[in-house]
Amino acid sequence: MRKIAFFDFDGTLYKKDSTITFCLYCYKKKPFLMWFLCIQTLYLCLHKLKLVSIEVFKEKFFGFLNYIAEDTINKLLEGFWDKEINKSMNNDIVGHLQRLKKNGAEIFIISASPEFLLEKPKEKLGAHILLGTKMNVKPKVKIKGKNCRGIEKKVRLEEYINTAYCIIEGYSDNYDDDHLLSISERSVKL
Repeated sequence: MRKIAFFDFDGTLYKKDSTITFCLYCYKKKPFLMWFLCIQTLYLCLHKLKLVSIEVFKEKFFGFLNYIAEDTINKLLEGFWDKEINKSMNNDIVGHLQRLKKNGAEIFIISASPEFLLEKPKEKLGAHILLGTKMNVKPKVKIKGKNCRGIEKKVRLEEYINTAYCIIEGYSDNYDDDHLLSISERSVKL
């Protein structure tokens, strides 16, 4: 039986919301893109009114990336995480991750944020697996499948593992993760 520990990312390992913080970082570095705030606001309202799905909202939110070359996106991600990884991580929770890893647990970061956005912190933290919202960035921003939130996190975990597992510890700040926290031997709700 595989022994795993799972960590939510935004609000848990990372003190902020990585999607919003990365977007603001991009706007600071590429101010000509700030016009895209109008589209983001429109689709946020449409999502809140339940007129578009979370997947459509996220695609539109990240749509500003359609106007940036792929190599520039990679440089923006590098610069963003070089700044944020030391400044805004929750060191107490990162310490638990390192302890669990040292004791042989497989470390999973399971997040609603897009996987492309969290690859660098996953590597930096030494996590084994990243399960997030699957999103193509090029040639055009497009979500593949469902947003990785709520029960979808458990579905994605079980699809990935496809064998017996035990969650020895789970960490999250979000009630949406109660599906995973409820089956954890030890759960920590921040």
